[in-house]
Amino acid sequence: MAEKEQPAAQPVKPSVPIQELLANAGALFSCGPEVLEGALYGSNKTELTVDEAQTLIDGFLRKKVQ
Repeated sequence: MAEKEQPAAQPVKPSVPIQELLANAGALFSCGPEVLEGALYGSNKTELTVDEAQTLIDGFLRKKVQ
């Protein structure tokens, strides 16, 4: 009997402390740390993956100003 091939496991993306993301916001997200702080406003997370942070920043920048 032939074994079924297992699908390749997705690589686990590491969580990074918020302070490290803020310190490197320019290099990682092409924005200042204040933009990341705005995107994180109201959140109680202490760690995020880079992809999660980018998603929050994108949503923050697309919000309508009230």
